[in-house]
Amino acid sequence: MRSNRIANPMPRGYLMRSYSTLRTTRVVLAGGCLMLAATLAGCSGGGGGGGTGTAATVTSKAIRIQMSTPDVSSFAASLVSTPPRVEDVRNIVLAVYEDTTNESKVIRTVTAPVPPYSGEIVVRDIPPGKHLITVSANKDDGRPAFSGDFVSNFAPGEPTFVDFTAAPVADVSRFNYAGGQLPTRPFTYVITAAGSPYRITDIILVPKGVRLEIQPGVELRFESDTAQQVGDTPFPADMQIHGRLTCVGTSQRPIVLTRNVSGTVSRRPRILFSGDQPDPIQSRVRNTNIESCLLGIELLDSDVSISSDQFIDGVETGVVVGTSSSSNLRGNLFRPQEISIPGRPSSEIFPSGIVLSGAIGTPILRNQILGGKAGIRGGDSRELLIENNDITDTQVFGIELSNVQNVLVNSNRISARKSPVTTGIQVTRTTGTVAQNRVTGGTLKIGLGVDSCLSGTATTDRLLVDHNTFKGAVVANVQIVASDVSVTFNEISGPSAVPTFRGCGVSINKIAKVYPQQPVLIGNHIHDHLGLGVGPSPDPALNSFSKGGGVLGGKGKFDANLLQGNNGAPKGETDTTLGGTIDGTFDTSTPSGKTLQIDSVDAVVSTTTEAIARVGAPAQ
Repeated sequence: MRSNRIANPMPRGYLMRSYSTLRTTRVVLAGGCLMLAATLAGCSGGGGGGGTGTAATVTSKAIRIQMSTPDVSSFAASLVSTPPRVEDVRNIVLAVYEDTTNESKVIRTVTAPVPPYSGEIVVRDIPPGKHLITVSANKDDGRPAFSGDFVSNFAPGEPTFVDFTAAPVADVSRFNYAGGQLPTRPFTYVITAAGSPYRITDIILVPKGVRLEIQPGVELRFESDTAQQVGDTPFPADMQIHGRLTCVGTSQRPIVLTRNVSGTVSRRPRILFSGDQPDPIQSRVRNTNIESCLLGIELLDSDVSISSDQFIDGVETGVVVGTSSSSNLRGNLFRPQEISIPGRPSSEIFPSGIVLSGAIGTPILRNQILGGKAGIRGGDSRELLIENNDITDTQVFGIELSNVQNVLVNSNRISARKSPVTTGIQVTRTTGTVAQNRVTGGTLKIGLGVDSCLSGTATTDRLLVDHNTFKGAVVANVQIVASDVSVTFNEISGPSAVPTFRGCGVSINKIAKVYPQQPVLIGNHIHDHLGLGVGPSPDPALNSFSKGGGVLGGKGKFDANLLQGNNGAPKGETDTTLGGTIDGTFDTSTPSGKTLQIDSVDAVVSTTTEAIARVGAPAQ
């Protein structure tokens, strides 16, 4: 589990509202317990708190629920007027999840009426292994009075009985809630739509061990950045989360986090998650609209699920996944916008959808990013999955990766429809796979840029670019610089929408400096470019470097590339260039009577005249 990077989240000189610390009394709910049994097991015998199964059975679980009741006298400052009581509980709802997190599927739900509360409840067909179990003790109106969760292992040799304490739940919607530090004792605070919209004048700070739940339909309107720490140092975020936040709306009733005064922008993140704590309930932000801030959500040393949210109204950068953090970023909508603030250096302005800096194991799936300067940017990260995202009209990069280890960039769609885009996908000093992506657009400068991506040896650990479609770039659909990338079975086609610039299919540059490591091109269909099919870049910025290089296929039938109609050749004419050796001289010869489609490339049986099956990205 990751450590908290902020050693003192409530520093000396803290000027924000602070609520009283709660004293709790443990109350045991009388008369029975909840029994969980797997199908492979009968009920294990034994009373008390012990008991184990045998190697031939899966141990049953008996859960004895205890509840903590807060002392009313400690609430004179008013966060909770009527604290929950055990006597108010009318039913207990127990849910068993498929694995150990609340992001997994619920596989069993059981409701026990109270009162009476007696006998046993048997939950059958629970697979062996570790499972998250949540408990909600509800009142007459269905709202929870107590709640909690734990992870238990259904396996032979595990304890039969589990003592479990449910924490009290406080509904703050009946008060004029304006933010502030929540008490540090284990408690779940709930903000409901009943008091919405809420005007938030202090930052909201959730300490370790505390949970905050924001329910569907809630609107929080944040004031100007006035809450201070010591002296003139502002707090790092409007909402600072060291415990757990569940901010889950619905598509019909989203949660809205915005500004109290329209047309103003918060200079700090709207939500900052800092320091992951032991808790099976993962923080979640879902179906939430985040508006009017330089940065929507920032993660430091945290693991958070962010899904189906919108960052489209006055947000410069949507999400930053920082050092030692992971996030499941799924199905969000981003529209990054440049926000002008007097005195801010222009170097700090780079509107982006998603930024990863030191992230670990982060899946980025099915997001839509419209405009800004970059869609997804990743640096100094590892084990990333970037898949099925739609990125349109980002001015500089669709996807940019630098110093990323073991990344899979798969089945993304990047296009330049209305605005020029410099590079669709740019990878620098990166390992992994770029596969099945579609990068298209008449105002796209470079489809895929590969720079300084070198394997450990001349034959292993290459960056793989496989079964992609790159179409219509102005300078080059694929630009390789000082890299030994493997480019296989891609559809690489022109022309661009700028006929005055003779863009090429694959440009190969600065290869002499990495010799004998060379890029490999196998089974690609490279056709209909105004410039060369394969050769040095037409970009003047690369003219001063040594040109050419590369191994264009091998001698096998399926190793060669198909080059047609490039550099002014008739549309159906193929280039069957042969010759050259792996000697760093980068010479080629052109068959008599053919248009030169390959130049300055060291080739070994480079091309074929036969069609290549299933080249390019699959239909999407």
